[in-house]
Amino acid sequence: MRICWRALLATWGVAAMGGRAGLLGAQDICRTPDSTGRGFVREITKYASATSPHNAAVRDSLKLVPTPPGDIHLLQDERVCRRAAAAYRRELTSAAETHTGRVYVLQTRKRYVVLDPDYHLAPTRARYRPWIMVIFDEHWRPLSSF
Repeated sequence: MRICWRALLATWGVAAMGGRAGLLGAQDICRTPDSTGRGFVREITKYASATSPHNAAVRDSLKLVPTPPGDIHLLQDERVCRRAAAAYRRELTSAAETHTGRVYVLQTRKRYVVLDPDYHLAPTRARYRPWIMVIFDEHWRPLSSF
C-alpha cells in the first residue's frame, strides 16, 4: 500500500489547527475565484469604477484610484498573495487566531485590496461577521480599511 505522505501531512496539519490551514503550501495562499471572490470583485468594482457621486465619495474616502472595470483584477500570483497576506496580518492584529493566511488580492491600478473572508475582529459564533478589507499602496503601506 502506497501512502502519499505530503497529502497526509497537509491533512493532518489542517486537522491539528482545528480545521484552519496551519501548513500552507506556496500554492495555497491565493484564494481561487469562487462566489465569495466574485462578490468581493463586484463590491470593489462598484467603488473603484464609480459613476455615482455617492460611490465616488466612498472610493475617494477609501483612497482607491478611479479604475475602469477592465483594469480590476483578482490576482493569482503566489508571491503577491504572500506579501498581501503578511501585510494584512500586520495591519489587523485583533483576534489574530482567526487569520487563515489565505487571501483574495484585487489589484486596481496602484492599489491592492486584500481580504481574508474568514478573519473577524473578535472570536464569535455569530452568523453575521462582516468582511474586513484593507487597501494598500504598491509598497504595501496601508491606506484604509472597511
